Amino acid sequence: MEKERVLVVCLNPTFQITFNFDKLNQGEVNRTKNYTNFASGKGVNVVRMIKQLNEDAVLLSHLGGERVEEFIKLALKDNVNIISADSKSPIRTCVTLNDGKTTELVQEPESVDFETGNKILDKYKKALKEFSIVVFSGTRAPGYRKDFIADMVRIAKENGKQVILDIKGFDLLDSLKFNPDYIKVNLSEFADTFLDKSNLMEQDENLQIKNIVFDKMKEIYLNNNAMCIITRGKYPTWFLDKDLNLQEKEIEKVKVVNTVGCGDAFTAGLAVGLLRKKAFKECLVLASKCGSKKATCSKVGSLF
Repeated sequence: MEKERVLVVCLNPTFQITFNFDKLNQGEVNRTKNYTNFASGKGVNVVRMIKQLNEDAVLLSHLGGERVEEFIKLALKDNVNIISADSKSPIRTCVTLNDGKTTELVQEPESVDFETGNKILDKYKKALKEFSIVVFSGTRAPGYRKDFIADMVRIAKENGKQVILDIKGFDLLDSLKFNPDYIKVNLSEFADTFLDKSNLMEQDENLQIKNIVFDKMKEIYLNNNAMCIITRGKYPTWFLDKDLNLQEKEIEKVKVVNTVGCGDAFTAGLAVGLLRKKAFKECLVLASKCGSKKATCSKVGSLF
């Protein structure tokens, strides 16, 4: 029997530079020899960590500009294989400053060429039969038609694939009608997408929102058969049990080094648990362990 695999769709790749400092002095020149540069973006991170868990995954993304070969080389160095289409737009760069606290500097992407969507969709349809789980991860670069992600979700479900959505905003709302299997978001993303509350932080401890969030999670499951999993940083993860009661999964206390990519680690662990046919709660245990493990690593989107 052929080994099952995960296809990760991420339409927003990036180079990720991480600078590590003992102490960062704002407003001053800060020098360090401790830095990394690697292929990233949420989807790259998810594939990398699925591979580190000894399962198979492939990334589908656009690539463009003068640094495509460099990006592919860096990705392959981390055992990340990519199905790509030429976007004719440069790959962006994001920077992480790490001095015990994590500061993320995000470059917004340029618009992809108008033909990019057709190229991606063609490659997606051809590749889909080789995968049992499809993960949609991260934001969509400008240039794609508005319903592009939702259309890809529709195609995946029509082909009998399990779908995990680690996306937010319009793309998430528009995809709901095609009944994805799992929605994995943090509290801030959930509140902004479904509750029109943009002032809630990912690690907000305000439990007054708990009942409102629970009611919405239950509504989404009853209407769209989609199970919501809401991460909250160091606070317990929220999910529904089989009787639609709100449950909490405590987060392991670890020595935090770099939290960027912990959500991607959770998604990778969830996908691997499903790939291994584990029960839902066992999938959450693995996902949570991956998120905690990532927090102990300096490299973004890596468990080691």
